[in-house]
Amino acid sequence: MNVFRHWNIFFIRIVLSTGLVYSITGSSCECPSQSTLSQELERSNAVFVGKVIKQKQGEPIVFEVQKSFKGKFQSVFTASPARTKCDFFSDKSDSIGKIFLIFSQLEKGQSIIHRCGRSQLYTESKLLAPTLQELENYDPHVLR
Repeated sequence: MNVFRHWNIFFIRIVLSTGLVYSITGSSCECPSQSTLSQELERSNAVFVGKVIKQKQGEPIVFEVQKSFKGKFQSVFTASPARTKCDFFSDKSDSIGKIFLIFSQLEKGQSIIHRCGRSQLYTESKLLAPTLQELENYDPHVLR
């Protein structure tokens, strides 16, 4: 009976420690330090303000572009899910109709929107004003 109890305690400790390690290391996105707006612009293949018009779990997200700051595309932009815990829209399943400022990066030939970038909900306008002003003045032909 005593041996059985020790095995139960041992098993519980393993399960708890494994779960704790997973929750600390495996469930959150680890971002490097925040880059400057100039650095983010250089890394991005597309920067725009757009409204989410199509979004389904695991499928590309589709935006109606309202204002473009960088990139050549039509009035619609499609971004692939990052399929990682750092996907910007992984926790935003109810985004249809919402407007975002998007910084998209090209990875393996697909446009990806990362949580670590400067993409944000557009209605956070007080925080957004300086960023938009800087974007209005952005010229990709000027070295920074």
